[in-house]
Amino acid sequence: MLAQRTALFKSSGTAAASAAAKAVAASGKEIIDLTAGEIWSHTAPSVREGAIAAINCNINRYTDTLGLMELRHALARKISAETAQPWSADEIAVTTGAKQALLTQLWSL
Repeated sequence: MLAQRTALFKSSGTAAASAAAKAVAASGKEIIDLTAGEIWSHTAPSVREGAIAAINCNINRYTDTLGLMELRHALARKISAETAQPWSADEIAVTTGAKQALLTQLWSL
């Protein structure tokens, strides 16, 4: 059984808005749901293949809060080349979403 203090937690406003949008869509109305910030396209083949390759190499554990350093270095190189501005891996975060990124940033202050 969970502690009684867990009843003090408020539900996510994003989750409530997403549920409301799904209910409206289920009623047959056409809706564009922008609540959760989810990508509407299929996952790129290179991303799917990279995920499968990582699993096959047993790279399937928790990472640093800001993401795998190797990935952050690769992203820094890519963004630097595309923008002609210097970026370092220390300026890159790979997270599961904006809420995690913001919370991680707050923790580091």
